[in-house]
Amino acid sequence: MLSCQRPPRRKREPIRTFPDGREVLDLRTAEGLRIYKSRTRMMAELQNFLCAICGEWMIIPTFDHADNRCAGHKDDRMIDFKTGRRINAALCFSCQGLKGSRRYHWIEGKYTPVTKSKAA
Repeated sequence: MLSCQRPPRRKREPIRTFPDGREVLDLRTAEGLRIYKSRTRMMAELQNFLCAICGEWMIIPTFDHADNRCAGHKDDRMIDFKTGRRINAALCFSCQGLKGSRRYHWIEGKYTPVTKSKAA
């Protein structure tokens, strides 16, 4: 009798880098989760532990994706090294919840919401 063997499992990489430079961390691996937490802490330190939206002290900083995490555009980098522009931010827990899925960007050192301009 023939047995159906499952193909060997591919080892999960903690970081996937895409041709456009985006990095996506695999939070299902211990190393990916460690890097994610480390980046959150580094962003908080860069912001002097002040929330990027409300400016209040962050007890537990959270990682915020400026361009959200949907539709294959997730990017877990802190800074785009090609342009030197900051990509994501650290937020306090309450601002993270209030922000929801709205897009924010760093503009002149402030983390501001992206507004849609109406075409004339």
